[in-house]
Formats: sequence, C-alpha cells, structure tokens
Amino acid sequence: MKFDYKKLVGFGILIWVVAFAITSAFVAYNAIDTLIAKITVPVAVGIVTFFAGKNLKLKEPKEAVRYSIVWVIIGILLDTVFTVPFTGWGIFMQWNVWLSYILVFALPPAVTKLK
Repeated sequence: MKFDYKKLVGFGILIWVVAFAITSAFVAYNAIDTLIAKITVPVAVGIVTFFAGKNLKLKEPKEAVRYSIVWVIIGILLDTVFTVPFTGWGIFMQWNVWLSYILVFALPPAVTKLK
C-alpha cells in the first residue's frame, strides 16, 4: 500500500492544529480546566479526524490504521515540541488528551468500515 504523503502529514498536522488552537482559546480565557474545555477539544478532534478519515477514501480498515498511527505520532511529537514547554509533561496525564489520541487512532478505520 502506498501512502498519500500529503494526507499522511497534512491531516496529522491539521488535527493537531485544531486541538492546539481550541486549547489555546480556552487558555486565553482562563477556562482550560473546565469540563466544557475538556470535552470540546476531543469532540473537535473527533470531527476533524472523522472527515480526514473519510477523505482518505480507503477500502480496508487496516489501510486506515497506518494513517491513524502516524497521525497519533505526529500529535505526540508536536505536543512534545510545542505544548510541553508551556504546560510541562503533565499534559500527558490528562484523560482528555488521551481520549483525543484514541479518537485519532480509532476513527479512520471505523469510517472506512462505513463505506
């Protein structure tokens, strides 16, 4: 299976940027520790990941898993480089962050099955 590298890297970055932008907005208004913030970010990530997965137009869920894994790795790397310096490593102890990673991993193969 060949990768569409633009979608592989582009969607991975897009998913992370959406999460980062929404999180930054909650931080700006000092509302990052609210339940609405902790729910909004994974929901937004899920929506973007759903559409990214649909856009892949793959025939088999196992093909989508390869994209999912790379997208999660991209998210973790970008969080490590851009988020950890401001928040510390504690970001990786938050349930909503892991829920977002799980959605990024699980949705593309699930969307492929919907076709």
